This record gives sequence, C-alpha cells and structure tokens, in this order.
Amino acid sequence: MGKRIEQMVETIGQNHATQFRGEVPVTVHCKNVANIAIYSLNSTKAIDDESLLEDITIAALGHDLLEDTDIKRDDLRNQYGDRVLDYIELLTNHQDDQHTTEYMQQLASAPEEVRIIKYGDLIDNTASVIYNLHNLGLDWGNNFFRPIMDNTLKMLIDSEFSKYKEASKLLSSSALMFANLLRNKLDNKESSAKNTQ
Repeated sequence: MGKRIEQMVETIGQNHATQFRGEVPVTVHCKNVANIAIYSLNSTKAIDDESLLEDITIAALGHDLLEDTDIKRDDLRNQYGDRVLDYIELLTNHQDDQHTTEYMQQLASAPEEVRIIKYGDLIDNTASVIYNLHNLGLDWGNNFFRPIMDNTLKMLIDSEFSKYKEASKLLSSSALMFANLLRNKLDNKESSAKNTQ
C-alpha cells in the first residue's frame, strides 16, 4: 500500500470515527468500495497508469468524506491533489438522499473513474442492505433505498464506458445480481407480511 493510500486510510479513520452502520464502522464500507472498484480494474487489466490507479483508490476510500464529514475541500486538495478532490466532489450528493435527480445527472456526465467507484458504492450498499434488512425494515428498504438503488443502477448501465468497458460489465453484472437479490427479498417479505394480515 502506497504512502498516500495509507494517509487516506488514516483520514477516513479520523473523520468517520463516530459513524457506524449498525455495529459496522463506516470505514469498512469505504474500504469495500475501494476494493470492489480496484478489483474490477485490475482483473480486467484496464489501467497501466499506477498514478491514476492510486488516485482512484484514494478517491474510492474517501468518497463519503465531503458528504458525511466536516473535512475541508482545501485539506483534501492539499493532501491528495486536484484529481482526487474532483473525483470525491463528483461522488458527493450536495443535497440529500431524497433529492437524487441532479446527483444522477452529475454522475452520468462524470469521468468513467468516478462511475467505476460509484458502482463499488452501489454494490456494497446493496449487499449491506440485504444483510441488514431485518434491522432496517421493509418500509425503509422499499420506500427509501430501493428507488435510490434502481435509479443509480439505471444511470450506471445507461452511461457509456469506453476506457473501462470490461470493468463496467463485471461491475454491472455484480450490481444487477445484488439488486435482484434485494428486490426478491423485499417482495417476498412484503408478500409474507400481507399473507399474515
């Protein structure tokens, strides 16, 4: 692991320190997103530029910093450079999860690297919801997360990948698999709930 990547692991550790998803630290999600994105790029031999791969890794690790912490943009720029800041900025929803139209447009026109990271974010979020649905609840899953998942997946599948075509196919198949698992789980639980009434 490079020095800059280690620094970002420290940065997310400090800034997300009090944030959890259930009992799981948010930093686990950040690391998962980076691992998914980088695996897709490495396994398809999509990038031979080590500097770019490092910046994608750093941005993936820090993708929630501007949205969910008080970190300053200038601090990110000074420590990690303009490209990392730009990627994180484009991964940031500047409104909230109830308002996603502008965010989807922002992502759809973002560089492919940003959309590869977003695939990692979607996959890990969906897997987390599948695993924790018993705690999150059927209403939350159906009415809050499902529309976000569906809109994000549609935007990613509809957007064009030329540099990372094979990586996007790999990520798309994984994202669809998890989305279908969650849809089936939600539909089955809803059906069971209606049958017991």
